[in-house]
Amino acid sequence: VKLKKAPAPPRPSRAPERRSARLEGSRAPGVYVAAEGASGAVTLGGEVEHAKEWMRSPGAEKRSLPSPRDEPITFMPEGPDDLLPEEQEAFGAVRAAKAAKARELQTAGYNVAQLRALCELVRRTPTTLAELEECWGFGPAKCAHYGPLFLETLAPFIPSLREAQQAARAA
Repeated sequence: VKLKKAPAPPRPSRAPERRSARLEGSRAPGVYVAAEGASGAVTLGGEVEHAKEWMRSPGAEKRSLPSPRDEPITFMPEGPDDLLPEEQEAFGAVRAAKAAKARELQTAGYNVAQLRALCELVRRTPTTLAELEECWGFGPAKCAHYGPLFLETLAPFIPSLREAQQAARAA
């Protein structure tokens, strides 16, 4: 015989509260992150003007660190927004190749490669499967299945990509 457990009594409703002991008695911040893009760009919501004043106040240099994204070649791109303008055409080509392969396999495009992987592929400009495997999102299995397709698609763009990247590093 299986016994049923009695249902728990409903909990009384109560107002939300701040539970951090470190911030006991302080009010919730008036600024929040409303949206964040793939490139790391942040859109603030709430008391934005107050937050801007706070960032300009003395001691702000300790709160605001320079972003590596200010120099376009010092980081690997996480999304299409992080690519150099000269890299966009190559990205479009590998993205189209990915979409065509996904249609052929009747699967979602992210199963073939994610956008971040394509962005890093365009930035690193690999010419061999071993170099491709160093890119984010490309392990041995993906390299074996889709590596030749991506390397072949990227090959015509490599000289101009490397030239543009070198110019960006020199600037």
